[in-house]
Amino acid sequence: MTQNPVQLQALADEETTLRFRSFTARDALQIGQILIRQAQADDTPILIRIEAFGLVLFQYAFDGITPDNVRWMRRKVNVTQLFRHSSFYMQRLVEESGRSMQEALSLSPSDYDASGGCFPILLLEGGMIGHVSVSGYSPAGDHRAIVSALQSYLQGGDEHLGSENP
Repeated sequence: MTQNPVQLQALADEETTLRFRSFTARDALQIGQILIRQAQADDTPILIRIEAFGLVLFQYAFDGITPDNVRWMRRKVNVTQLFRHSSFYMQRLVEESGRSMQEALSLSPSDYDASGGCFPILLLEGGMIGHVSVSGYSPAGDHRAIVSALQSYLQGGDEHLGSENP
């Protein structure tokens, strides 16, 4: 399936605008709580993991989550850590190539999966310092949940607002 380049650019634009001045455990907690509320409203069990600076700052698993969700999440996280892009961006990029992740990038499918559900935590000045990952919706739904939570948090008047709110 070929992806419209405008949509691919929109995914790249999310990574440009959803950035933090700084990031703390408090930020992770509040973003995690937003994700929990969203999943409760959707009546969808999800797994949430927020890591920064090599530490797990937030993790929550709804009843109904399985070890498969954990394995799936690890593979999406590996993609984001390697390419410094959301796993959904990489999913669309690989789809655009018309090949599988393994064919396109010579990566083991047991360790890497380019499908939505992991988004980099990016600083305004600096680079990627961690990620927010979700498993439980569809890959596109996992991505939308993360982006929605980050947008909600960054637009909420917090001192760590992104580039849209100086």
